[in-house]
Amino acid sequence: MSTASGHADIDPLRMYRPHVGIAYSNRVQSPEEIIRSVRRARALPPVEVTITELRLVELTRADHHYTWHVLERFPTTGNC
Repeated sequence: MSTASGHADIDPLRMYRPHVGIAYSNRVQSPEEIIRSVRRARALPPVEVTITELRLVELTRADHHYTWHVLERFPTTGNC
């Protein structure tokens, strides 16, 4: 972490929180419609999904464009 972040003494790997991204916004826009959409989605009933693979990716962003490279794949079924 950088000193500017105020977390220079914290290991960034300890701060990492695995997550699932639902969207990336690549334009300037008011957040209200996105917030309303997420609120509507949170009101939906839960569903079951089958995850067959996890991917560790290196994500980069340049000029409002995201790219990623798969570093590792981890199967979640069968013999690991």
